Amino acid sequence: MAVASRGQRALILGDVFHSPSQITETGWEFSFDMNPEQAINTRRQVIDKAEAERAVVAICHHTGFGRIIRSQGKRYWQGI
Repeated sequence: MAVASRGQRALILGDVFHSPSQITETGWEFSFDMNPEQAINTRRQVIDKAEAERAVVAICHHTGFGRIIRSQGKRYWQGI
C-alpha cells in the first residue's frame, strides 16, 4: 500500500519482507515464501520503487519505519 502526503510517500509492505536483511540480500528465500522466485522478484521491484521515490518504508513484522539507503554499491535498511 502506498500513502502520500505533502509531497512525501510511504510504502506499507506487510509480508513483502520478512527481515530487513532482505533489503541487502534480495536473493535470500524464507520458508514463508509460497513462491520463492516470485517473492524475490517482488522484493527487488519494491526496493527499486522505494529507492527511486525516496519513500519511507514500513516492514511491519519486526522493524517499523525506515528508508532504503545505498552504501558502497549495496542497499541497506536504515530505521527512522
